[in-house]
Amino acid sequence: MRDYKKDWGYFIKWLNKNYPDLKTVDELTPQIFRDYINYCKYDAVKYEEHKYIPTQDEVGLSDTTINIRLRVYKAIFNHLEREDLIPHNPLTNVKLLKQDIDLTNCFTDDEIKDLFKQPCLTDYVGFRDYVAMTV
Repeated sequence: MRDYKKDWGYFIKWLNKNYPDLKTVDELTPQIFRDYINYCKYDAVKYEEHKYIPTQDEVGLSDTTINIRLRVYKAIFNHLEREDLIPHNPLTNVKLLKQDIDLTNCFTDDEIKDLFKQPCLTDYVGFRDYVAMTV
């Protein structure tokens, strides 16, 4: 809940600065959230106002950080919609950012061969594990 509150606070701070005339949650639109995503991606200062990490000169949050925040906002608005507290969910058609898959930590061929040598194929548990690894 603390993280939800923190992430919501980031959005509200940005919202108050960029859309000061908004008064209710009903006025939020998908475009506002897309504007916020663009702000996070290209203008937000890394670690700004962080409790322990000093603010850096870099701008632009990582796609992972942005997606974490979007998931928080989607969860909040899904709840509001389920409880009929808002007429429509502004995040329904807002997509998460695509993230590149990091393949730098993959096993080498020799490491894979060593892993497959580990299960004992003469007992049930070892054979089961070997089959699961193969599948």
